[in-house]
Amino acid sequence: MEQRYTGYRVKSKRQSLWVFTGITFVCFGSWVAGYLSSVGFPVYGGVGDAPLWNAFCKILPSKEITYLIGFILMMGGAVLLQKSNYELMLIREKSKLPFFLNIFLISTNPNFFPLNPASFGVFFLIVAISLLFSTYHRHDVRSTAFNISLIISLGSLLWIHILWFIPLFWYGMYKFRTLTVRAFLASLVGFVTIYWFLLGWCVWSRDFSPFFVFSSLFKIQLISFSYMDWINWIGMFLVAFVFLIAVVNIISHDLDDIQRTRHFLYLLVLFGFWSFALAVLFAQSADEFLQSACIPSSLLIAHFFTLSRGRVVGWLYYFTLLSFAVILSVRLWNFL
Repeated sequence: MEQRYTGYRVKSKRQSLWVFTGITFVCFGSWVAGYLSSVGFPVYGGVGDAPLWNAFCKILPSKEITYLIGFILMMGGAVLLQKSNYELMLIREKSKLPFFLNIFLISTNPNFFPLNPASFGVFFLIVAISLLFSTYHRHDVRSTAFNISLIISLGSLLWIHILWFIPLFWYGMYKFRTLTVRAFLASLVGFVTIYWFLLGWCVWSRDFSPFFVFSSLFKIQLISFSYMDWINWIGMFLVAFVFLIAVVNIISHDLDDIQRTRHFLYLLVLFGFWSFALAVLFAQSADEFLQSACIPSSLLIAHFFTLSRGRVVGWLYYFTLLSFAVILSVRLWNFL
């Protein structure tokens, strides 16, 4: 007879206070070191960036405010991710790992410091994915579909490449049996609403340049080994390696979770592969897509390390944390 999860097990040593204290120390230490070394500051806009992001970069008053905004966005996204994990029971044990792994993955990569278009994009994506999960097998999700597209479209005003995630949400609605004709049309209306107001602004100001940024959506530039230095490649491959282990574990223990949780986890798997694939296709925005990959990676890796038992898994857990701390040290040293 199939056994289902009925309660929380005893907390693992991997989730002890000492481990979480160490992760917190590394995260705060990395932000302080980045601030003192002015990593990523000043923040600049680019020709292919969204006009609102370029305008936002011009009004940033100081380094302190810039780092504070970036830190708040990171912490806010991690809190929402942890809240979604508890409410949806993505991990069938009480675990704070999604929160700590999310801030750990972002904080150990100074390429995300202190603020970039994806800092806002990741926050919007976390809100949108939480709304998507809430639509599971609901009869009428027109308002939620509208809100999801509205949120993604708002995010596109700062990071235009976030629009590449809209097909992923439509596929998620299809898998959750909520993609009806009305829901799809409501989703399109949510997208059109934001750009209808933008069009009105362009007509009033007689400047249609904000719409020119759409051309950057199709400027494919495959990532190459010369695009990033060796330490960044090591960091990316390490995340991808642990992510793949987590995916294999989910597939091999498919029946351990209820059907709803399996659908959520498989969508997160697709989310991760989608983000990594976009990073390969758009080298100029690789860091932004890798930052978005931290969303599914933190949840799936936390799922693996929370539910898997064994000495080898424990060694891999501590080796992963230590490796990211070492990679962070090398990266910060290169910025000095």
